[in-house]
Amino acid sequence: MLINAVACRDEYINGVFWRTSSGLPRVPDDIPFGATQVHLESNEIEEINQLSFRHLTRVTHIYLDSNRISSIQATTFNTLSKLIHLYMSHNRLTAVNREWFTGLSSLKVLKIEGNLFRSLEAETFKDLTSLSHLYLSNNDFQSLDPRACANLASLTYLALDSADLDSSMLAPKMFNGMTKLVHLVLRNNHLDTVPWNVFSPSDFRGSGGHPPSMYLYLNGNPFICSTLCWIKHGEQEKWLRFTSTAHAPQCTDSNDAWASTQLSCPSMGM
Repeated sequence: MLINAVACRDEYINGVFWRTSSGLPRVPDDIPFGATQVHLESNEIEEINQLSFRHLTRVTHIYLDSNRISSIQATTFNTLSKLIHLYMSHNRLTAVNREWFTGLSSLKVLKIEGNLFRSLEAETFKDLTSLSHLYLSNNDFQSLDPRACANLASLTYLALDSADLDSSMLAPKMFNGMTKLVHLVLRNNHLDTVPWNVFSPSDFRGSGGHPPSMYLYLNGNPFICSTLCWIKHGEQEKWLRFTSTAHAPQCTDSNDAWASTQLSCPSMGM
């Protein structure tokens, strides 16, 4: 388990409940009803049951990072309508249950990186209509349903770095519908290409019909850059960007840096 540097802390101040690095084997049953934030990072919690947080009707932030959680009952979070941030990174979860998210229409940030996920099913996150940041990094995915992230119209940041992805897992229209997406992080995987049809510029048009910028993070992949000519083609070159040259593709078929790579791109019906 990842070691977290959170110091041992046990207190309740102004609605914030802290019990971190305390060796807890389970969620404590003395969390006050009025708590708005719950910090249980770096304990030894293995299971979350449906009664763990049910009484916390005011809670907006729950931090469960760096425990040993391998089981979460389906309806555990369903009554937490005010929950905005849910952090469950660096645990031992093996599957994402879409029922966890029923009723979480206010959730904006979901961090579940560093678990043991192998797949994502269709519409896993469909109830998270306000979700703006989704972190799925550092998992060992073997398959992603093309509609796993469907209906995430509020999403601005999607992290899939170091997730064991290969190009066959990037299906056509996989990122369609994410009309507010600004940052797509795919670095440090096994990608040799990103198919041009995983998304369409028409999905990213802002006010007045002009596409906003979307930033790609593609470094750390064994790209065949001749297959990425569409990124430098016409309309795509105006809205697909890199935050820095360090995040641009690194080519296995060319010794040139991406910025100086000359690519001839045939018409692809975009």
